[in-house]
Amino acid sequence: MIYDKSGNIVSFDGILKKLILSQLGHELIHSAARYRDSNGRNSFTGLKNNDITRGINEGFTQMITENIFGYTVSPHSDGYRDLKKTAKILQATFGEKFIVNAYFNHDGSLAKACNITSNNEQFYDELCSLTNQIYYVNKMKNNKAITTSALSLYDSYVDAMYRNVVINIVCPKIRKLPPDKQQEYIKEVLTGLSDDGEVLRKVSNMIKRYSSLDIEGLENEKKVLSKKITTLNQRYKFLVQLTEDKPWRDFLIIDNEGRIHPKINIKSRLAGAAEELAYSKIYMQEHGYSKFDSTGKKIIDDEMLKQLSDYVVGLCEREGKGVTLKCMQNESLVERKASLAAIKTVARLNGYIVLNSINDTNTANETMLQCIKAPTADHPIAFEDLHKVYSKFELNFKENEDGTIVYTACDRATGDKVTDKQIELITRFASLWTTAAGVKRYTRDNFPGETYAFNEDAKKVFLKLGEMISRYMNESRSNGYKSNP
Repeated sequence: MIYDKSGNIVSFDGILKKLILSQLGHELIHSAARYRDSNGRNSFTGLKNNDITRGINEGFTQMITENIFGYTVSPHSDGYRDLKKTAKILQATFGEKFIVNAYFNHDGSLAKACNITSNNEQFYDELCSLTNQIYYVNKMKNNKAITTSALSLYDSYVDAMYRNVVINIVCPKIRKLPPDKQQEYIKEVLTGLSDDGEVLRKVSNMIKRYSSLDIEGLENEKKVLSKKITTLNQRYKFLVQLTEDKPWRDFLIIDNEGRIHPKINIKSRLAGAAEELAYSKIYMQEHGYSKFDSTGKKIIDDEMLKQLSDYVVGLCEREGKGVTLKCMQNESLVERKASLAAIKTVARLNGYIVLNSINDTNTANETMLQCIKAPTADHPIAFEDLHKVYSKFELNFKENEDGTIVYTACDRATGDKVTDKQIELITRFASLWTTAAGVKRYTRDNFPGETYAFNEDAKKVFLKLGEMISRYMNESRSNGYKSNP
């Protein structure tokens, strides 16, 4: 905003104007498409006519908004990125006029067209359910305690959504078209995704893979995908349970070997961020940080929580001086894991990321604490913290059958896969930084390129780049919007 000498707002800068236009335009489309049901009681809008159509409606609303107002939201700042991309695939399949009519006239034609094309009367409802899960999981990412679990689940849901649309809509559409029209249709689908290289490559590879299958092969892929979505839905329900105020015994089971399982699927084992959060919940309740009265109402001891928070922050601040986490000899494996998990969770809530895995307590009675300051949009990762991550984790990658690349971070010492999405992303950046530094190798390197990428001269370059990027971000926070040609 632009102010006069008295501090009064006199104008909006260009960045804010675009932000207002994007949000206002989206809401205006919602309002323009609003209607009431036949009884005149319930108010709906666009494609939203029940609880499971919110996600798909938001995707179509954003697409139509951008079509009308003539701008495209950057993939990196678009909260409806993948929902919108799905809407674009359906628009390329059925035509813009058809989509606009279905959205504003609420005639159910999109549902009918999707079900006919997929040869499945339940497909549209299943797609709506899937997009709805994506919508709500995206909101869960704002909860610091479950951010990394939500990120992992979100990516899995999005992958399932694109596969679902390609297998059930794009491939059947291709089969029905004459050869000379098939490439024209594929080009139209991919053109709608061309502003987002990541999605473009993903969907392009999926089309290439699935369109080459015969009918039997495609049916098998549908079954595989259906099982995957069922598993994802169980993960989602469990993640919701982890955030609810309930005694841990209501939704967790500890087996005879000290491993925990969700009651929603006893055969499955917890892993990664969800496992850490579950152990943390056990610790908090068993040590009285949160209790439940006879009616089941949660009672939080704020003073105890503050003491725990201060203790964990103190550990993180002293980490560089050598902080050792010790286990009591009579502690069970569950107690050990729960204790470290609680430290990791509280640290994350206070802006730190503990790099230790709760599995470090499996064999060792003590472990050296390793943590970094969590990077944010305003405070990028520190050079020393990037070095610390590179020293502890290495990046591996493999190519899937559909051509997509999957990156995994692994602990250099144990070889264990890192399931914390935030640590994985930082490891990717650390690997990129090391590769960009050059190919010099020194005999004193603990790991390839470490000395050359993490020295005082490299630090100066890193800080200078950080200044340039920060200045660019501050000058053009509207990089989320680009004019359409």
